[in-house]
Amino acid sequence: MTGTLDHCNIVFDSLENGTLVVDEECTVWSWNKWLEINTGIASETIIGNNLTAFYPELDYKGFQRKIRTTLRLATPTFYDASLSNRFITIPRNKVTTSLLTSMQLQVTISPYIPSLKRVMISIHDISDLHELKMTLQHRMAEIAKLNSVLKQDKQIIDANLMIVKTDDGYLVTDITEAFSRFFGFKKEELIGSPLSNLFVANKHDTEFLQIKELLHKKEKWSGEMVVHTKSGKQVWMDTVISPYLDENNEILSYTAIYHDITDKKRIQLLSVTDPLTKLYNRQKFNEVFEEILMRKHWSETNTFGVLIADVDHFKSVNDTYGHQVGDAVLIAMADT
Repeated sequence: MTGTLDHCNIVFDSLENGTLVVDEECTVWSWNKWLEINTGIASETIIGNNLTAFYPELDYKGFQRKIRTTLRLATPTFYDASLSNRFITIPRNKVTTSLLTSMQLQVTISPYIPSLKRVMISIHDISDLHELKMTLQHRMAEIAKLNSVLKQDKQIIDANLMIVKTDDGYLVTDITEAFSRFFGFKKEELIGSPLSNLFVANKHDTEFLQIKELLHKKEKWSGEMVVHTKSGKQVWMDTVISPYLDENNEILSYTAIYHDITDKKRIQLLSVTDPLTKLYNRQKFNEVFEEILMRKHWSETNTFGVLIADVDHFKSVNDTYGHQVGDAVLIAMADT
């Protein structure tokens, strides 16, 4: 028997994992080189002694039940080692940035000499695998957190920004809730329809063609345009349309972002028009006049004129017929 054990010990020493033999009382009968190197305990020191004398943290009763189960069933069993329930503590000698200071072990208990109630315990260091698992769990938790933030951001964008997405042929593929609410269109009403259907300008107009030409060059277009709601109401929009490119720099789709500036345009118009006649006022005249004067192509043969008109005896109209009739005369003159 001794020769056989010595031969087995030689085999055990050649293994690249920990191997020990114990009986059901936890007395150690074999302790291989891997264990000597990684635990710092020589075989001659531990053999013949109880394992718990060296590892008092070992769950002795639980471990003993595992040994007896293995012997009774004559089949290998696993010892469920974990960070909170270790088999034995083996320090990690590997240089690592991990927080794991002790090996994470996979422990298998197999029948060895049933007549002597001895089992062989195989120990494999699965710390790298465990680290990978923890890293993966950490990354998955981070991804889940980012997805949650992105979902919240998307909900905020969907509720507050007027955005339309189209394919490379300008057919609508998606709209935000804010766009649907403002324009009065349901998503299914616009999906598949041309984006140009929203424009007041004809799709063959110069401005529209210039926008398409710029986008086809894979450049962003921004500017002001008039679009209409489902009810036919015309509104001014500050608009940005951007192409989305694939990895081959080919256009996949377009995204249009709208911002309502109708009130701003209305205020601008009021500031340069006469409230009664709706004609441009003196402020607008001065602005246009100065612009015309700054043009460089004026000469003695290429000039311009200013026509000043007046209504004769207009004061008598107001005095005789009242200011309401006078206002009507001014409006009629403005429409002439």
